[in-house]
Amino acid sequence: MPTQNTVILLFVEGGSDKAFYNALLSFYRDRMGKRLKATYEVIDMKGVGRYEQKFPNQLKNKWLPKYRDKNIIVFCCYDTDVFSFSEKPPVDWPTVRKKAQEIGIRQLCEIRAEKMIEDWFLLDLDGLCRFLGIKRPTRLLGKDGYEKMKALFKKGNRAYLKGNHDFIPHLNIATIRDSIQSELQILEEKLGVRLT
Repeated sequence: MPTQNTVILLFVEGGSDKAFYNALLSFYRDRMGKRLKATYEVIDMKGVGRYEQKFPNQLKNKWLPKYRDKNIIVFCCYDTDVFSFSEKPPVDWPTVRKKAQEIGIRQLCEIRAEKMIEDWFLLDLDGLCRFLGIKRPTRLLGKDGYEKMKALFKKGNRAYLKGNHDFIPHLNIATIRDSIQSELQILEEKLGVRLT
């Protein structure tokens, strides 16, 4: 169970991920009717390139000094699409875990967005369509979540770009959370979230 001495650091891939996780954390606070017991920060890593260097350096130089006397729990939140079929994935997770341990991180957890976070956004298709001012399509065009988001936004005469997050306040976070609860279970456990 988290305490006031617990800090949760969520390292995310980009701007839309950061906006989504901040909205999710606000949802948890609102539903719990009180402050969460753990302090948290959502950190935009601006992609997964050079992750094995950027991640431990940020932890060591910025976050560990800031929360020196706290129980720090680290989450790495990422899309699985770039890891699924790659012979040499862009991040060597065993190296990341080893470096985190070497600098004193005792708990490192992962949240994997199956295939990509855009697939999570599409779980509230009604909210996206309201935001875009379009009717709900009978089917989505595109080979993956990103392509489907691009096609959907095009119908609303807008461009969808990675990092775009102006639509996130219009999403029904409860609907998305209920659909991906298994992926979020460890985060909810570490935050002390109990939703009925």
